[in-house]
Amino acid sequence: MLLGIVSTSLFRHPNPGCDDVFFALALAFWRKCIGLLYKHRYTFLRNIGFPGESILILSRYSSIVAARLYASFLAQKTSPQRRQTVYAKFLSQRYLELRHMLRGLLLLFSLVFLDLWFSHECHAIMPEKVSLLIRELRNDKGEIIPIKAEIQQLLLFLEREANINFKIEYYPMARLLNQLKNGDGIGFGLSKNSERLMTMRFSDPVYANYVWIVTRKNNSFPFMTIDDLKGKTIGVMRGVSYGDEFDEKKNNLFTVEEDTASHVARLKKLAMRRMDAMLFGARQSNAKEVQALLHQMQNVDRSHILDASETDFTVLANPMRMDELHFATNLTKYGELIKRLNVAIDRGKRNGEISRILNLTK
Repeated sequence: MLLGIVSTSLFRHPNPGCDDVFFALALAFWRKCIGLLYKHRYTFLRNIGFPGESILILSRYSSIVAARLYASFLAQKTSPQRRQTVYAKFLSQRYLELRHMLRGLLLLFSLVFLDLWFSHECHAIMPEKVSLLIRELRNDKGEIIPIKAEIQQLLLFLEREANINFKIEYYPMARLLNQLKNGDGIGFGLSKNSERLMTMRFSDPVYANYVWIVTRKNNSFPFMTIDDLKGKTIGVMRGVSYGDEFDEKKNNLFTVEEDTASHVARLKKLAMRRMDAMLFGARQSNAKEVQALLHQMQNVDRSHILDASETDFTVLANPMRMDELHFATNLTKYGELIKRLNVAIDRGKRNGEISRILNLTK
């Protein structure tokens, strides 16, 4: 373009007797510059960092400038009639290009608006990803036991209903509680007590576990209240709360033996008389069903050959308490998520879906 302007200035020389050959060469050179400029306008604009739609608009503008310079150059050596023809053609082409440019701008703005609108809608539709912290259970070899199939189905149902995407992470209970206090995810399967209510926000109860007392068959005792545990050593899972009354009386009325996260290993400790009884949580409301469940766990575990004494246990007829289990979060985080989960839990209870998944309907 600069070369074209320079060449145009050459023909503004006051001497009217310019050499025709020189003029013809300059005109050919000028046309070549204009052609190269128009041909490579996209590459040039892209190289200097313009976005795609800006390239389209500016390239059309560059063609207008180039055509006007060309017409200005011809005006130096053409007749008035020739100039009028050139300008008429120039204006006609520019009018068409202007119409195309306006259509392009309208399409561009429409696409930008639709992109922003769909981005907002898609963001609202996409499930919210959140870490779901679950207390780990281990077998006698120390391997983490995955959550049961019905609990997996329950979480899938709640994910769908609350528009959430859970990333399941297993932790020992003490570390899990610490993660929740720091606001790192939400917990599942936690019961309430006074201490936790000071630092955690709980959802509505999802389902309830019964806390059963398991003893050796030759060491069973009648149970009606926590006071019946007086003087005994009770095996509990480390970090687990069994309610305010139990927490207040432990290590005063009775002694607690904190166990590992393996129920099979806990039964082995019970058989070895390292405790008088152990607490075990299950959804089953019948002691015989709970006893059968524990036997099944021993058979599936296969981490060691069972001694006869390990299977010689019984579950007391009355559960110690019914323990409602919740989602739980830090008090200052995930408030809206808990609200959505509460709506999903309520819907699942009213339509019977949660009971169906957990096989609680008989």
